[in-house]
Amino acid sequence: MNGWPRSLLRPGDSAELQGALDTFLGRPLVVGGATLDGIVHGLDAWGQALGAELGQDVGLPFLKTWWRAPQLRGVLRHEFGEGSGLGPLDFREVIDERPWAPVGTVLHWPAANVPIQPFLSATSGLLAGNRNIVRVPSALTGFVEAALAAAPAAADPVLERLLFVAFAHDRNDLACACAARSDAAMIWGGHEAVASVRSLPFPHWARLHVFGPRISAAMVLLDEQTLAKPAELQRLCRRVARETWQFDQQACSSPLALYLQVTAGAEVAGGGREAAEWAFVAALTQAFEEEDRAHPRHELDVRTSVDIALARTSWLLDDQGGKAVFPVGPAWSILYGGEVDRVPEPVHGKTLYVVSSDNLELAASRLDSSTQTVGVWVHDAALEAKVARQALARGVDRVVRLGLMHVFSTPWDGHELVRPLCRKVHFISTRPTERSADARG
Repeated sequence: MNGWPRSLLRPGDSAELQGALDTFLGRPLVVGGATLDGIVHGLDAWGQALGAELGQDVGLPFLKTWWRAPQLRGVLRHEFGEGSGLGPLDFREVIDERPWAPVGTVLHWPAANVPIQPFLSATSGLLAGNRNIVRVPSALTGFVEAALAAAPAAADPVLERLLFVAFAHDRNDLACACAARSDAAMIWGGHEAVASVRSLPFPHWARLHVFGPRISAAMVLLDEQTLAKPAELQRLCRRVARETWQFDQQACSSPLALYLQVTAGAEVAGGGREAAEWAFVAALTQAFEEEDRAHPRHELDVRTSVDIALARTSWLLDDQGGKAVFPVGPAWSILYGGEVDRVPEPVHGKTLYVVSSDNLELAASRLDSSTQTVGVWVHDAALEAKVARQALARGVDRVVRLGLMHVFSTPWDGHELVRPLCRKVHFISTRPTERSADARG
């Protein structure tokens, strides 16, 4: 597949797209010398080459980390096991009876709110040995083109398995053409986007893997140990601020609410529960201000601005005891002091509800499958385990410490990322004696 253009295809009509697909998909999936090791090294080299030309997107460090060779090999070990070779591209002259094989061609349909998502999604298909068609939302074309331009020669084994295509969301003819030529799909986005892509004419054998809209939350046990040490309290609040700022709080793994339980010891040390909660909010306010100075918002759509204003007003006027801290503009908001364990309709745009909780274990038991990730700060190991058990039993897929909410790895949304894009095939040799002799040789 050498020579495939390092550019973003912008087809004007179905004929142009079909011609590109014919060329891309007409090349052999497995060629001499193709190994998964070459893909791993190519991704690692590409990640190291990504720099300032891609701008200041906060997700870029995550992508560079995700593409490091040790990280990718760790994913393969997790999904295929130790000593299992290199997965579906580990073809040998003498194959096992039940080897792994690629599904063929994977269509990736990323959401428009996370610039690195086209590359995160495609990585799963690459590690599974597949060709990959990546539909790029119009909002992400600049980022994708800059990343393609930065790819070094070492990334050729990766690029020859990628076709990035950009077209408007209303070009159903182009979307249908991509779906009809795919053996699997990874679909990301909101309710409408997921439903729309699912309705495309995929072959009846195609495997559709959906990563739909979900929300996440943080859970903090404010104990005397944290409250009495300013450095520890600042460390906690900086983690919360960074989790909120990443991806402009639009990722499924972004915390929209933070459940805060104050221990009896912290109440005494802080001068009462309300005073202890305010100490936390004050430290969190400082962390939000610091994060806003480091990563200021450059633009905000009108709809989100209105939602933020309505959330602030509703919290202060309609919720008993509701209080808030926010700057003059809509840059960020901390809404706290409302009814115990009450969480209003979540709002994005760096708007965090700090919810008073009498019992984090009980709060975790009220979650459901709409929650993807819970980020925890709990020094009590027994309580942390109880919170995790309750959350995981209710449908939450990830319980991690604060600071790791956005770390993309396998499993994600309860799915492994590579094996579902492979086939476990079956081979029984008609000449077992000869095969055994070949194996010994």
